[in-house]
Amino acid sequence: MIMRQRKKIKKNKPVPCCQIRGRKSLELEIIRLSKLVVQKVQEAKDIRERLENLLKEKEQKQCFLEKEVEQRMQELEEKVQELEQFKKIAIGRELKMVELKEQLQVLKEGS
Repeated sequence: MIMRQRKKIKKNKPVPCCQIRGRKSLELEIIRLSKLVVQKVQEAKDIRERLENLLKEKEQKQCFLEKEVEQRMQELEEKVQELEQFKKIAIGRELKMVELKEQLQVLKEGS
């Protein structure tokens, strides 16, 4: 009977108080359960720490990506401005060429 009680105490399952014989067995069960509680609390702390680290990492990546997007948007705006300026120059040149061709045509017809 004593061997059975010891085997039950070694397992992680709680043993009902009515099955525990004597003060020593009760103390051993309390110690075992206390260690189990401490272990579970430590596991919970470790999980919380990992989650906090993951959250910090996520925030850092998000900040980096936001800066990257902002920089690329600025680059795109600069490219758009360059293209608009080129468009104005190219259209202005083409309009000037049309005007010069018309003037040339008038001069050819007048001579």
